[in-house]
Amino acid sequence: MRHIITLSFIVLIYLSTLFLKSPEVYAFEFQPTLINRFFHSQDITHDVPNRIFLSDGDIHQAAGYIYASGGDPREYNFQHPPFIKYLYGITTILTGNPYYMQIILGITLLVSTYALAFQITKSAIISFTSALLLSIDPLFISLSGDLLLDLGQAAFIVLYLESRLKMRHWLWQGFLLGVLAASKFWAAPLFFVGLLTVYQLYQTQQRGSWRKFAFKSFILHLITAGITFCIVYTQAFIIDGGKFNIVFYQLKTLKYWLNHSVTTVPGASLMLFLTGYFQSWWGDKEVIRSPIWSWLWPVMLITATASGIKTLLEKKFPVEAFIALIPLLYLVYLGLQAPFPRYFILVLPFLYIFTARIIVRKLVRYKRA
Repeated sequence: MRHIITLSFIVLIYLSTLFLKSPEVYAFEFQPTLINRFFHSQDITHDVPNRIFLSDGDIHQAAGYIYASGGDPREYNFQHPPFIKYLYGITTILTGNPYYMQIILGITLLVSTYALAFQITKSAIISFTSALLLSIDPLFISLSGDLLLDLGQAAFIVLYLESRLKMRHWLWQGFLLGVLAASKFWAAPLFFVGLLTVYQLYQTQQRGSWRKFAFKSFILHLITAGITFCIVYTQAFIIDGGKFNIVFYQLKTLKYWLNHSVTTVPGASLMLFLTGYFQSWWGDKEVIRSPIWSWLWPVMLITATASGIKTLLEKKFPVEAFIALIPLLYLVYLGLQAPFPRYFILVLPFLYIFTARIIVRKLVRYKRA
């Protein structure tokens, strides 16, 4: 009951902050004319008359509506898997406002961050603080007011890590991994799966032998994830009479991202996270400052990284150190990709968990003194 009351308060803070920053989200009404504009947008690969430019949010909204209406997910906005866009489309058909689903995904991220923090620290105060800090983060609020896929992807990543660390049933782990991979391009999920698996193998080796690792459950959860991922493309299988080659199709999307997502400035994402500045890859290639950057990000990153490395040098590697090092490793992984602030939502929950842990422990020590 205490957790429910605490989470209700955090959700209220989130919804209130979103209303103050983006009140239009609650009053939004889907306009069918968007579909016609989408068919003339930059997302359509063949030549169309009077091509126009749409935001990514508008593209995801239109594509989701088309998917939910029976459209082929391979034909529109193919470069991203369709799961979250399906959620947008279904919500649009039912309510006329796809932002309701984005708000639900935002609440899911807050709740999962709270759950992961409590699992790691066993402290309700630390869990509350981490979720509260995330609920008012400028990037989190900005993504709640835009139909971008990163917010949902972050929610499923935190849920997946929590399920793996808590050793939940492989069926639940596999389902979460499947919807995670089907939410946005699957390179980031592969990174997190690999990172967590290496950590868990290390932990089992420290306890005696890596053979104690639950290989059977691990393989079963991967199979379940693959089946879940395929189910999301059910419409494509139906259209092709069951002959849809999903492996070949995913290789096609990989080729697309290798051609369109590589940065000309290696390490640009880390620089953006630390300073708020990045060099544009269009026009005059000016140095631009992100309007949603927070000075707290680099402070948290440096503190978390220093603590994680110190623990490693002491030949210890508890789960707290693993969580502390995830953000830096992820930013290094982003080194060859074009820098976008929205990518950072994937690591902010871990940074806020670590920061909340420091804040609460400092206050407890001060009170005792």
